Amino acid sequence: MFSDKAALPIKNQVIKVDLSGETLIDIPSDSSDVFIFPTRCYQNPLSRDIYILDRTGSAAGELHIFKECGKYFRRYNGKPILHKKNFWPTDLGFIEEFTIITDVFNNTLHILNTYGDAMYFINTQYLWNTRLVQPASITVDSKQKVYIGSWSKGNIAVLRSPQLASCLPVTASNVAC
Repeated sequence: MFSDKAALPIKNQVIKVDLSGETLIDIPSDSSDVFIFPTRCYQNPLSRDIYILDRTGSAAGELHIFKECGKYFRRYNGKPILHKKNFWPTDLGFIEEFTIITDVFNNTLHILNTYGDAMYFINTQYLWNTRLVQPASITVDSKQKVYIGSWSKGNIAVLRSPQLASCLPVTASNVAC
């Protein structure tokens, strides 16, 4: 039987460990409340920065970016792309120097540079005739093909890197810890 006492107190944190279970990074280790409900964690293969998707409400969220050393770097909440709409990130992927975030309720892919700045957005309903509705998941394979899965329709769009890169500006690289 589930016991509330066993589950409380809840500490919202992300811990990076090595294969032996040794803690490498504890975010946040200073007991500050950075997260409300972290749902996904990723490490950028180029910059080694840590990206955490956080659910902030029933249909809202944001992205927190930490440097590889665990230092807080940036928060992205869908602005200025969405203006007054809720941003609900459900997944993200990395392609070249860009981060692609799926936003399920706005039928949108948010494209960020390595600094976490919004560079571009793509309405997936008109994405190269794929008619992809409610993009919920994304992955990028070793050949830089991008696979985007739909929440409601169950279909998957497959894009090649040049299709996305051709509409994106080139930006500078990382900021060091």
